[in-house]
Amino acid sequence: MRIARAHALQIQSMGGELRLTSATARQWYKGKLDPRLVMFLSKLGKWTQPDSAATTLAGMVGITHERALEEISRLERAELVIRETPEMIALTKAQHIWGQAGWAAAFEYQVASDSAERLDYTNQTGQQQDVGLMHQQRRLGPPAPSHYLDLLHHPASSLPQPRSTLSVDYGEVFRAANDQQPPAGVAPMQRLSDLLYYSFGQTGSKRLPVSGTHVMKTSPSGGSRHPTEAYVILFAENSQGSVSHYSVRNHALEPLGKEVSQQWVDDHILEKPEWITGPLSMMIILTSVAERNMHRYRENFTYRPLHHDVGHVIETTNLVAHSLGYTTLAGYSLMDNAVSELLGNPRISEPSMGFIAVRESKSWS
Repeated sequence: MRIARAHALQIQSMGGELRLTSATARQWYKGKLDPRLVMFLSKLGKWTQPDSAATTLAGMVGITHERALEEISRLERAELVIRETPEMIALTKAQHIWGQAGWAAAFEYQVASDSAERLDYTNQTGQQQDVGLMHQQRRLGPPAPSHYLDLLHHPASSLPQPRSTLSVDYGEVFRAANDQQPPAGVAPMQRLSDLLYYSFGQTGSKRLPVSGTHVMKTSPSGGSRHPTEAYVILFAENSQGSVSHYSVRNHALEPLGKEVSQQWVDDHILEKPEWITGPLSMMIILTSVAERNMHRYRENFTYRPLHHDVGHVIETTNLVAHSLGYTTLAGYSLMDNAVSELLGNPRISEPSMGFIAVRESKSWS
């Protein structure tokens, strides 16, 4: 059976020394990280007979053929070298397809998260382990991050209290936004307040057995963590857009003291301004405070709920906006370097995840 190097090899630092591992390995290669070994693995990118691989390794390192075979066996046990099984053949084919599409880094993440050990929630034992890990996290780990992102150095600008109901039935909400009339007699700031509250605001709270009090919102969230945050660029007529963060705790806007033009939004967020006709009322940027989910889920695989959360929030916002007489365009392809610089948020721990462009419905603009 032929062999090849494992998928997504990584060199990591551990205790001051470099170690070699693969994305799927659950153990380290026990041995000195010789550059010649790394070079050998780099050459083992295609399925190769073990004898042929041993001949290559022996010539590179200056050892006997038998010794090279022993070293290859040790690399197999460390999961740095794989055998040509049906599973690995399929995985290697996927790696090739993803790599050709420019998705090599995404493939490495997918393989690593998919191979991470997970709890089995289909039985009571898995649920007990989950609760035990949550207790351990609270006892030994750092304190859980706040459910609120408070920008304390930016004074909040209060919004009107949201109306208790939007008085729109489901049939109206699901009609084309172009046909939806703005609510009669509702001031612009009240509409803004309603939009932000019913899209992102705290509608209540609940207490869970281990992790304590959690906020409740109109969108579902894995583990009730609600990692998605909203930043709002408000455009007045023929003026620059003012940038603020929406405070869930206070139902208020926290101005960042920055302004941008709609041209800047077109260039760095929309990227396809031709998709929207007429001036924007606002641009909502969604970020994700990833650490909130870490304190509920310890498996790498559950990084995915961050994306699920954003999808839920976007669809909720679309429906709320339509009920208020707005039309929306949502997307994910914003230029996060420029957006992060504008918002001042750390790109890794609070990445930009998507946007919702909001304007008056075409019939009413």
